[in-house]
Amino acid sequence: MDSGIIRNFKVKYRKMLFEFLLSHEDVTTLANAIKKVNVGNVVGWVFQSWDQVAASTIKNCFRKACLNEDIAKPKQDDRPAQDQKEIFHLVRAA
Repeated sequence: MDSGIIRNFKVKYRKMLFEFLLSHEDVTTLANAIKKVNVGNVVGWVFQSWDQVAASTIKNCFRKACLNEDIAKPKQDDRPAQDQKEIFHLVRAA
């Protein structure tokens, strides 16, 4: 899931951080710009970043990880899965 949800969150957070750092024209070095960041800024960016992660991103990541119960269950029209189960039971019974 890191490639989806967390990655998306990090991109949004870093964008806010870099925008903040670049907005201070009076600072001449990166080290001095970073000193302007405080805990309040970071907490705000975390909340804003999480709010910007789309529900569809989360849903798609869970779908890809097969953690969604609806996806993990075989559907009634999923004949290959049902056929495999029938074959397994036949082989086991033999």
